[in-house]
Amino acid sequence: MAGSFNTIYSLIYPVLSGILYNLPMGDFSVLYVTICNQIRSEILSFEKLLSSSQDYERLLQTYSNIKSTVEIVDDHTSFLIFGNIVHNSLAMYIFMHTLLNEEAANYYKFYEIIFFFLITFSTFIAVTVSASMVTEASLMVASKSRSLPIRTLDSQFVLQRLLLCLEKEIYFTVWKIVPIRRNFIVGTMGAVLTYVVLFHSLDI
Repeated sequence: MAGSFNTIYSLIYPVLSGILYNLPMGDFSVLYVTICNQIRSEILSFEKLLSSSQDYERLLQTYSNIKSTVEIVDDHTSFLIFGNIVHNSLAMYIFMHTLLNEEAANYYKFYEIIFFFLITFSTFIAVTVSASMVTEASLMVASKSRSLPIRTLDSQFVLQRLLLCLEKEIYFTVWKIVPIRRNFIVGTMGAVLTYVVLFHSLDI
């Protein structure tokens, strides 16, 4: 009986500890992904409105409201995104260090490290991909806006303002420094992996 309990405990404990350890960052990630998907949905809805509406003043106001919302959200979350990246970097360092070091692999329960890394890495991918999809949606709108016709002479000025607004990308940032795009995700993972291997080779 005690043997069965110990077996079950040894299987459940790393799962629960990994979930609880990642709970704060996990909750933020779920919230952030939900917000990004909602904003992306609004941008795609605006793209449909762009095809059907001729009221450029209304279109300009609608898109400006979306941009303002993104700026407000980014002001409150960009530092947390930076924290998410640092968290993922530490998880990758621990995982790679344990993977490359036989003594560490024997000392630690390696499957606990794997589980911890997978959860952390999954939240990083979910957050950054969701943010980059917002940028891609805004680029689609900007591309489509170039074919908008000038209805009247009065609408020409409003259309120019609208086009200027649409040409500016909507994006989330990492601590108000780096925009989150698709190439940012690949670049970040590559840089983190490079430094992890470098630190390991220097026995840091």
